[in-house]
Amino acid sequence: MRVRYVLFLLFILLLAIPLGLLADSSTYEGYRRIETNHLKIIYEPLYREAALQVASFGDDIYTTLSEELEYKGKGKVPVVITGRTAWANGYFAPFPSRVTLFVTSDDTLFLGHRSSSWLYSLFTHELTHYIHLTNPIGPASFLTPIFGPEVPNMNTVLMSGWWIEGITTNTESIFSDGGRGDNERFKMLIKASLLEGESIWSLHKGAYSSILPPSGRIYLTGYLMVDYIIRNFGISSFNAINHSYTKFPFFGLSPATKKITGMSTQEIYQEALKEFKMSIDEEKGKEAILISGEERASFDLINIINDTLYTTSYTLSKGISLTSFDNADTKSTLTSTIPTLKEGGMSITKDEKRAYIIYQSGNYFHPASLNSAPVSYSDIYVLDLESNKYTPITHQGSYYQVKVDEKRNRIIALEGIQERYRLIEMDLLGNNKKVLFDEKDASIYFPQVSKSTGDITAIVVREGTSALVLYSNNQWSTLVGPTDRELRTPRFIDDSHISFTSDKDAPYSLYSLNIATKETFLRYTDSIGILDAIISPTSVYYLSYRSHGESIFKVDSSHLTKKKGEFIISTPPIKEEETINIKSSLFEEKRYVDYPQFNLWLPLPYTDDNSFVPAAWTIWTSLLQKHIIQGQAGYVIEENLPRASITYQYNPGPVSFTLMGSLHEPPSRSNNISASISIPLSYKAAPSGTHYTHLSFLTGYRHSVLQQSLSLVGQIGHSFNTPRAPLDTFGKFSYSLSYALQDYVLLSIPSMKFLSIARATLSIPMPLYHQSVRLEVNNILSHGNLFSKFPIVQSILPPLYLTGYGKDGYNKTKISLYYNIPFVPLDIPFLYGGFTEIDLSLHASSYMYVGVDGFFVDETYFFGATLSLKYTLSVGANISPFIGFEIDSHGNPPAVRIGINTDILYIGENEVLGVR
Repeated sequence: MRVRYVLFLLFILLLAIPLGLLADSSTYEGYRRIETNHLKIIYEPLYREAALQVASFGDDIYTTLSEELEYKGKGKVPVVITGRTAWANGYFAPFPSRVTLFVTSDDTLFLGHRSSSWLYSLFTHELTHYIHLTNPIGPASFLTPIFGPEVPNMNTVLMSGWWIEGITTNTESIFSDGGRGDNERFKMLIKASLLEGESIWSLHKGAYSSILPPSGRIYLTGYLMVDYIIRNFGISSFNAINHSYTKFPFFGLSPATKKITGMSTQEIYQEALKEFKMSIDEEKGKEAILISGEERASFDLINIINDTLYTTSYTLSKGISLTSFDNADTKSTLTSTIPTLKEGGMSITKDEKRAYIIYQSGNYFHPASLNSAPVSYSDIYVLDLESNKYTPITHQGSYYQVKVDEKRNRIIALEGIQERYRLIEMDLLGNNKKVLFDEKDASIYFPQVSKSTGDITAIVVREGTSALVLYSNNQWSTLVGPTDRELRTPRFIDDSHISFTSDKDAPYSLYSLNIATKETFLRYTDSIGILDAIISPTSVYYLSYRSHGESIFKVDSSHLTKKKGEFIISTPPIKEEETINIKSSLFEEKRYVDYPQFNLWLPLPYTDDNSFVPAAWTIWTSLLQKHIIQGQAGYVIEENLPRASITYQYNPGPVSFTLMGSLHEPPSRSNNISASISIPLSYKAAPSGTHYTHLSFLTGYRHSVLQQSLSLVGQIGHSFNTPRAPLDTFGKFSYSLSYALQDYVLLSIPSMKFLSIARATLSIPMPLYHQSVRLEVNNILSHGNLFSKFPIVQSILPPLYLTGYGKDGYNKTKISLYYNIPFVPLDIPFLYGGFTEIDLSLHASSYMYVGVDGFFVDETYFFGATLSLKYTLSVGANISPFIGFEIDSHGNPPAVRIGINTDILYIGENEVLGVR
């Protein structure tokens, strides 16, 4: 028996070593760190220049924000810099408190064109979060030394989302160039809802996020509220409200706001909206007709081909699809869900048979991947619109805003190079790549190709200025600017003229340009603004924003004006030449070792059956989240026994490890220890779906008064999932297969038994409003004895919610059928957040056996339902209470289960009550 056990472990190790090297880690060299007076910056060597940039300005921003927000915290701020991402982001996160910056900037410029540095603006925003949310004020001032450094973050659990994001959207505009407060596109989202009267969301809805438009309403509400407070009462009033609120947060922000300003939060909100509404000229755009409809949808213009307007449309029900409008403005949806970007994600050929798209995917098993910042790619695929077949053009690239130029048999696209973008071309198969524009201090956006000449126009952004440029005869020339006004979305009207949009005459308006004379003219304005436009000989199609999303309008060309508009030249500031070597000499670079740090401990009881056991819970995590340790210890007073458990997770990538242990675990008060390893064999993400194959191994030991046991499990699994739309809460088509071998050793008897366990699932979407059917088949084959001699079988494959059912057999199969019904989208504010989803799952199950008497089906059938409610807090954490019941065909008393699932504090599922 021991020989077999040792051989099994050696087999696991031999597999684990080579398989752990499968991930592409050739360029991964671990992390480094440098420190300033106030920052500890952690980064990969690939992004050393970005780290030095942050180090050069980070202390100044820290000093300014600390003084303005009256920060009382101590210690250096951890700043993690990551750059292997396909999308732009940044975040503050607790456990442990840290700032994470994505070097990749946004290809749609959501911070506006006047932001002179992506990293500067992003760092200002995220550092504001850190200072605001880790400030040890209120009860945290005396609780932090007792319970740990993460105590101040507890204030955020009940804090409104608009208060969290309101201060950041203001500081990014006050203390850095540009930002959302200086961006007309950001403000359009507010103006559109005000223009349409009752479509403006309530202040209560501004407390939490929703998938309903407008996107990011906590940012919009927060900007309105905090901007009004700072302008009218000063930033000191923000600090005073924050101090007063944290002392007793249970009644929300209004009492504290009323105390400091004399106005309730509702009064401030209404006054801020009134001021905003005054900036809207409702007479602009009266001649335009909305052709995209009133449904919740966001559109993006592609082009006019053969008198048909092609766009993409994004809806909560379908995701992104290709849409067309004929001469009569009749809308047609041409494809199913296409997993591409909402903006600039698609270009189609003139024969209307192929589309070139941008598809983004992640490599979650790369050693450089972080939990919230996985290594990811943005690649070009060609979609055959007749067969719905995808073919990759690039592999593990960083491409955006693709355009096809059939006249020259090429595609052009942006390519991300750390925080900037350059313009490249390649042939239609992805070969012969050539760089067309690449300047170290500038980025290029919104490229368009002339159908007849092959010339290219685009927008170049440099140090907060915009310029409209033309590439012709292998040379670049500037036609408009550089200017401090935003320039966007240029398009060729013909060989001699280009249209574009700008906020020169706020809001965004439509302009045209004579290429030869460089004269510009204001052509049309809209009450909310024009984001993009296509001018044809008879009409203009333009993209604006309304409360249901980006919308398409049509206006007759006779309504176009030709008012001359001149753009004032703004020369970008000249940067001091400073080499990286000179910068790096100021900071000592060291190797960074990621290790778990103490975060928090809390008095958190165990729930044993229907009773509570007094206990303390603690969590230790590392800055890169490679290590997570959770522990809990308590005392069962009735039995005079200590109770404890610990879980350690280590995820270095691509392999992940978990070690678990428990002391006096109910019901038999057993002592347990287990170790597991998960090894990815293959992970392939494509627009058609994602395939994932993995191996996992587990070994465990259990000791109780009745018996001692050892288990060894090896499992291989494969899954496939197709892309889904936001309302597909149960997913689209998917399947999974797994097969495991388990060696179960009873040391106390002693005996050894061998089991094989197979599992298959199949999920199929139903035509009724995002409902789905899920089939699960679980099979256990016992090699030798009856199941009644294997107590562990009941823990592997019990009837749902119940124990004690099932007959003996050598082969046992459970078949379950689920019918899942989502009730989405909900948007019901309540207390500190809102209800955003209700799910109902109906199920039926039974068993089949192969025993000594042959094949037979269990005479007992089980039927049940589970109803769950999703409650979203401002910080994005979810609390999901649920209730489930199950009955059997013999009329036994129903089994009822009531519990709560939550992702707050890593707690996971907590059954607060179990009735059996």
